[in-house]
Amino acid sequence: MQPKVGCGNGSRQVKWLRRDLAANQDQSCTLAAWHHPRFSSKGGWREVAPLWRTLQEAGADVVLSGHNHVYERFARQRANGSASPSGIRQFIVGTGGKNLADPFRRVSPNSEKRVRKLGVLKLRLRSNSYGWRFARTGGRVLDRGLTACGGST
Repeated sequence: MQPKVGCGNGSRQVKWLRRDLAANQDQSCTLAAWHHPRFSSKGGWREVAPLWRTLQEAGADVVLSGHNHVYERFARQRANGSASPSGIRQFIVGTGGKNLADPFRRVSPNSEKRVRKLGVLKLRLRSNSYGWRFARTGGRVLDRGLTACGGST
């Protein structure tokens, strides 16, 4: 499926993102959010790779996406999918009310946690770190962590 707004190199969306990142260089933790995940064990979208590369060049830390009706957390990685301590961590959170996706049949490289249960993700950005907690609708925590910010290329 092709995104409705172009996000290729030179697109209005990538140009806007570059301007916004340049205007906010003093931020130590940077999070971006959009609908289609770049990486996913349910199938990712290469079309958003230019956005990821732009964020990567700026040293962003987190991408939050949905679309797939699961929870999936990835290790830090680059736009090409290679693991990197200076890459971006992606969370997919599509667990809020619609039917959950079919079981995971394959696991994408760098996928650290996968959950097929209704739940909510709480992200907390601090000045030099970010923390996460994914919990079932009843409150049981299924995934949590804390990571320092400051990924750079």
